[in-house]
Amino acid sequence: MKWISKGFLSYLPLFIIVLFLTQCGVNTSTPVITQSGDFALLALSNTPRFDFGFKAVGTQTEQAFTVSNIGKLVASAMDGSFYLSVSYAFKDGTYPGTGGSCGTTLARGASCTIIVVFSPTSPGVAEAPVTITYHNGSATTSVGTLTLSGTGL
Repeated sequence: MKWISKGFLSYLPLFIIVLFLTQCGVNTSTPVITQSGDFALLALSNTPRFDFGFKAVGTQTEQAFTVSNIGKLVASAMDGSFYLSVSYAFKDGTYPGTGGSCGTTLARGASCTIIVVFSPTSPGVAEAPVTITYHNGSATTSVGTLTLSGTGL
């Protein structure tokens, strides 16, 4: 087949990575990956979902999560957020959570921790994603979503 050229084959590993990430639920609608693969890539532990289980309304349960830089460059401008959540927060309210070790940069091959607190405010299931945004050496990007869930009693 003439449409498969040597140039096409050089992009095949990148295509396979994007396909794999898409199948794992990672948003790849605007992937920013250099052809050489020289970029920071952060991974969160316990993905894609962590369940805090059943907890009494008004109590707090904390959980540490590991953030690892599995890429080839330093991740910079790191910050964390929750989307529209009153039941989840970083411990004591700010990234990375009291006792967490993450800062604004993470060296290649290094890991750090964030501390998340689940505090159900009403009975029922509470779900929220936690996202770590960072600059990967090419553009601002974010870790694939870690969905948190828990049930208030």
